[in-house]
Amino acid sequence: ASDSLAMDGKKGADWVYKGVTMEETPAGVKHYVWEIARPPYGPFDKIALHRFVYEPHNVMATPGLPARDKRKVLFTIPGTWDSGSPKGTDPNFAENYFFAANGYDVYSMDFRTSYVPNLAYDQFAAAGIDVSSTGDWTYALFREDIKTCIEKAKHISREKKLFLAGRSRGGTQMFIYASKYWQEDLKGLISLDGGVKITPPSGTKLTEAEY
Repeated sequence: ASDSLAMDGKKGADWVYKGVTMEETPAGVKHYVWEIARPPYGPFDKIALHRFVYEPHNVMATPGLPARDKRKVLFTIPGTWDSGSPKGTDPNFAENYFFAANGYDVYSMDFRTSYVPNLAYDQFAAAGIDVSSTGDWTYALFREDIKTCIEKAKHISREKKLFLAGRSRGGTQMFIYASKYWQEDLKGLISLDGGVKITPPSGTKLTEAEY
């Protein structure tokens, strides 16, 4: 996944605004969603960007308003098989809503895995679903998907650098991302918890694409 494929609007793909949700709890927090198709544009090659932001005065829920406090822009990477949108909105349990309710401009994402049906492997063929395009989904490709979302988050918030957090396997993704893009994108890292990449057998070396 080359750097050029991470840019908003490149290669014929643009972000599509999917709508907004306004919950009663916490009051004033809006949840916006955008989606974009990604190379090589197979049936599951899509990602989504979520934004959680406290906007009590944005009564029309106009998407894309800049962050009110550019010191508090946060991007959280979820687990690879998780979603950028928590199952609930209670800020005592849903961290994205907690941060948003406390004045942070919070972003997260859905990986391509969010679009894969929850089926046993041998059921895909029976359902007429071709999953061969997922064979090239590597950490390097996911890192460029994260880059695509972070570029969009920077554009929306009007901030050049943000804080990056990760939970579950997103903690691993956070460090992989930071090792390449920390200078141009990041103010700091917040490791909530993280999955561990299994060490390959002794003497085995992986290329970046394989990793």
